[in-house]
Amino acid sequence: MSYIELGGLILATGLVAAFICALLHRIVHHDTFRRYHEVGYAAFLHLGVIFAVLLAFIFDNVWSNYNVPSQAIDSECGSLHGLAILSDRLPSPARDAILNDLHAYLTIVIDQEWADMQRRKVETVNTDPADNQVRGQMLNLLAAAHQSRETRLYQMTQGVPGLVWGLLIIFASTLIGCMLVFAAEASTSKAVLVGVFTSSLTLALLTVRVLDFPFESALQLSPRDFNGTLEKVDRLIAAAQPQGWRATE
Repeated sequence: MSYIELGGLILATGLVAAFICALLHRIVHHDTFRRYHEVGYAAFLHLGVIFAVLLAFIFDNVWSNYNVPSQAIDSECGSLHGLAILSDRLPSPARDAILNDLHAYLTIVIDQEWADMQRRKVETVNTDPADNQVRGQMLNLLAAAHQSRETRLYQMTQGVPGLVWGLLIIFASTLIGCMLVFAAEASTSKAVLVGVFTSSLTLALLTVRVLDFPFESALQLSPRDFNGTLEKVDRLIAAAQPQGWRATE
């Protein structure tokens, strides 16, 4: 979901709510609103507090979960870059094998795995580049990169449970309904207020939605760090090639 789609949805819900409010004022007598005003006001206050607490708790949770894969990406790329730097110190056969495997792995992540994560479906790929030739610190970096990748893939499918989403939607709908029964002399002002309130609730819920899955929607994480790491690996590969071979390319 892009920013344009988000904005359109927020505007549409506000306009629909304002239209319903204006329509009710045309077909329902003003005295009816006065009879239900006190009940609606009391329900609005109590439900509003519960909704605010629930929304704050969920928002804090999805924001934390959004940052987890972002940090995992940074850690994974840092480990892979460190592995590439250390491998550049090895003799030619081992160095070339590790750097080429790193290049292949980063290419798969950028070209294939990232699109699969947006569909929440990732197939297993080789994350152990030339593990039979690395040792010491390189093995530690390789293990750290693998752990970061597992964290990134795990967060791909972790979202707010459907029951919680149902509660949020029910509370939001009830709050809007309470506003519709408020008594107001100026129907236009009330319609505008209801529209703005509905758009605000929609914005809050959509913000939770776009943060819920960090590899989708307008706030999706990008493979920028992997692209940067791939460029660094490619420079090491190019620097490791014989001078005569590079001149003939």
